[in-house]
Amino acid sequence: MLNTTILACLLILTGCLGLFDDDDVIDDAEGGTTTTAAGTAPAVQLTQASFPEPVPVYNSSTGELVSYSGHIFAVYWAMMDVDGSIASAGFDIDLDGTIDVSVTTAKGVTNLSIPTSQWVSTSSVTPSNSALITTVAFIATDDDSLSTVQMMTVSTGDLYFGPSMYVLTAADHSDDVEDDAGLMTLTFGNGADLDWALVQIEIIKDSVPTTCDNPGLAGGNCGASQHGGADGTSWEKGETIILSSTGG
Repeated sequence: MLNTTILACLLILTGCLGLFDDDDVIDDAEGGTTTTAAGTAPAVQLTQASFPEPVPVYNSSTGELVSYSGHIFAVYWAMMDVDGSIASAGFDIDLDGTIDVSVTTAKGVTNLSIPTSQWVSTSSVTPSNSALITTVAFIATDDDSLSTVQMMTVSTGDLYFGPSMYVLTAADHSDDVEDDAGLMTLTFGNGADLDWALVQIEIIKDSVPTTCDNPGLAGGNCGASQHGGADGTSWEKGETIILSSTGG
């Protein structure tokens, strides 16, 4: 039996808890009061979409490479305003508070060309692993004049895209539960391949866990077999695993 845990998100309403300033309360013509909500600032998310590449500068006469003017990389952005619309948004590449590259859509991908003057070298502190590093900001301002600033740091060294978003699907197998019968199928839909040395699969029955043998191993009451993959050392994206009762 598969138990599903539902995580409930609680929205805390602050409008009635006295968190607004007195300036937000306006007397009306009949002597009552009207509370004007402060509004909600835009939500913003950024993801680096490519590794920084040098921008070459060539001699216009000879065509020879002269130098590099900076580095260019791609950035994915997404933004929304829950209580209105976004009036202006874009990237500030020199952190002066002014948008240098404007965007108008709720999400998209753009290339940012950052001049050499905006990159900081790490050679003085990591001479054996020198890299260039910079920070850009995404500024979004809504129709209530509320702004959100999301900053992102990029390096020409090792690039980290963040954790893989794993998608695993489990389903009952069509076989009856008996020795050497399929118990359930597990499908790996998305994410980086998983080394079997780092994977442990357990089946819990009556609150008692049973560890299944990974593919290529035997000896327990439950075993896993690979179907649809090419690499026997890892669980690959798109590959299905069948868990079977081995009798033990």
